[in-house]
Formats: sequence, C-alpha cells, structure tokens
Amino acid sequence: MSMVNTALKEWFAEHIIGAREVDLLSDVSKLAFGFSNETFVVGVGWTDDAGARHEKEYVLRLPPPGENGLLAPYDIGKQYQIMGALKDSPIPVPAVLWYEEGTEIFGRPFFVMEKLDGTAFEKAVPSAFANFAPDDARDMARRAVTMIAHVAQVDWKSSGIDCLGDTADPTGPELDRWVTYFEGSRVGEMPAFGLIIDWLRANKPQPSGRIGLLHGDAKWGNFMWADDGQVVSFNDWEMASLGDPLIDLSYFLCTTFIGGSENPFPMKTGLSRLEVIALYSELTGIDVKDDDLRWYEVLNYFKLASIIYRMQYLFAIGASDDLRFAFSKIGLNLWLGSALRLIGADPATDPGIPPIDSEKLSAAAQKTLRDSVIPALDSPQIAEQAALVAAALGHLTVSV
Repeated sequence: MSMVNTALKEWFAEHIIGAREVDLLSDVSKLAFGFSNETFVVGVGWTDDAGARHEKEYVLRLPPPGENGLLAPYDIGKQYQIMGALKDSPIPVPAVLWYEEGTEIFGRPFFVMEKLDGTAFEKAVPSAFANFAPDDARDMARRAVTMIAHVAQVDWKSSGIDCLGDTADPTGPELDRWVTYFEGSRVGEMPAFGLIIDWLRANKPQPSGRIGLLHGDAKWGNFMWADDGQVVSFNDWEMASLGDPLIDLSYFLCTTFIGGSENPFPMKTGLSRLEVIALYSELTGIDVKDDDLRWYEVLNYFKLASIIYRMQYLFAIGASDDLRFAFSKIGLNLWLGSALRLIGADPATDPGIPPIDSEKLSAAAQKTLRDSVIPALDSPQIAEQAALVAAALGHLTVSV
C-alpha cells in the first residue's frame, strides 16, 4: 500500500488547487461494507498559497479488481456523472470532486467525493435510532420514501444525465438487463429461475408512458442518517438506469416488507406497506394501487435472487473468497421463494444451484481469519485461539 500512498499523495498535490506541502494524514483504508464497488477513505493535509494549513478526509470509489465483479461490467464514470448532475436537486448526495480515468494508482479508474458524517444501517438498527419514539421512526420512513419520490421526479433529460441513454420502454430494458445478468452465470436448468423469467415475459404490464431516473438499489441501507433522523445522503448509484418509477418503489417495498411481511424492516415502527404506497402516490402524482405492483415486485425479487446467486457462483468458480458470498444461500431462498409465491408457483421449487465445495470454503475461512480477523484482535490470547480455529478449518469438511 506504500506505493499507492505515494502515488495518491502526488495525485492530490496535482488536483487540489494551490496546494503545497501535501501529506497523507493516514494510509488509504478500505471501508468494510458493500459487495460490489470498493470504497476507500484517506486523510489529506496541505498548505495553501496564504500559508494556512488544511486537513480533510476524502472518499474514493472504485470498481472491484478483475473482470468477475458482482455487478460487472462496471462504469464508475456513470456514477460520477449521475451524482454530479444531482448536485442542485432535492436529493442529497456527496459532492463529487474529481474523476480519474487513469489506472496508474489502483489499476482501475476512480472518483473522489466529499466525506459526510452520518450513520448507515441495513439490518441491525443502531441504538440511537432503535430508541426513537414511534412517530420519529415513522418520520424517518417518510423521509426515505420522499427521497425515492424525488428520484422519480428528476428531469433527467435536462440534468446532464446522458450516460443512461434513452428509452421509450418503461420496463423492457430493465427486464432484459437482469435476465442477461442471470444468464451470464447460469449453470444448467435452474428451474425456479426459469419459471420466474417465463412469467415476467408473459405478464409484462402495458406501457405506462412513465420514464424516470431509477436509483436501482433503493433500500434502507443506502441512506445515511443524521442523529436526529434527517437524511444526510442517498448513496450508491451504481445500478442506476431509466425506467418506470414503480420499479424503485417496488424495490423499496420488497426490501422493507421482506417476504411479504406486514412488519416493516429494519425500523419496526415505520410506515405500513399501504402507507408507503399512499405517500409515494401523493408525492409523485402517480396513482399507484397495491395490485399494480405485482409484476414489478416479481422483477425485483428476481433481480435480488440473481445477484445473490452470482455471489455463490463467483465463490464456486474461485473468482471470490469472500465468505459472505459463500453463505448467501439464505437470502437466495428468501428472494426466490417470494417471487414464486407471487406468481402462484411452489416456493420450494428447486433453484438448481450446486453446493459450495467444502475445500474452497475451508480455505476461504482460513484466509479470512489470517488476513482480517487475527490482525484486528488486540488480545494475544484471542488471536492465538483464532489462529487455532484457522488451522482446524483445514481439517474439517463443511457443507453449505
């Protein structure tokens, strides 16, 4: 990493106007969240022309290395352009500062954005929000839905978002995109996926005439929150596209009311499903009925299942040693089962996915312990125990 730090120091010296005596205040460090694009943070110090000293942290966004990323192919420049175009919109996003097409530093292009302070969560609710009064939790849910409604109302034709092309079909491109994505790693028949694809193709809704900007991953985990429950930023635009805005709304519903549950997740006292739909309709002017969303939800369950399946596929072919990819089967069954129920099929239909090889799983577990867990342990005794676990894994046969 020292070579990267040196190159990055020189890069910032060239890009910060009037900067001299540039130093990195810390090594560039990778943030341990997300499954696709990589996010790094680095602190930079410099002196300006007037002799004043400045220190600031920046966030770097990169595609993953190699050609077999979870959401390949990647276009990091598209994210940079979309976020830049949203600068003066009601949608809060980090300010994007520079885009680097060259691959000299990381072996990949990257862009730099401001670092914002806030909290993002997707599963476990931090105590600061878990203790919110029910009305405050409902307000947070309203703000999330409001952000998704704002996305639908972006004037994408005049906002400079020309990287998404143009389309007259509100649903076809999105369906084709995720079928092609799935087929790229399909192995064998995979009956459950086949049933869903056939149903989606046979039951496409009539063209709505609505074409809007889609975030593509509109879920709780992509909002950053201030301590008072205000939205700091709407993050992660790598799956953005154009299409019917109901695709984003239904994605939020799928990931909030998981498996058709009536209880919102992760904020248990948030808005109900019907309240979300009613608020979205009020904000966008789109007359949405619950029954209208079935096709869109099946599409999003298929999309989520395809992404989870690709995690297992990448682990199986040795393109990833991320243990989260290996143990993603629970999520796969959840999304597939939800789609199958909605189309009237047996939710237990065989997905047709081969099991994970136990030797690959053991090797990945040892590597994770050795490279990530043990170095982070403060106690020598605990580190020693973890090392023994890593060694023992080499003698175990584990099935997933």
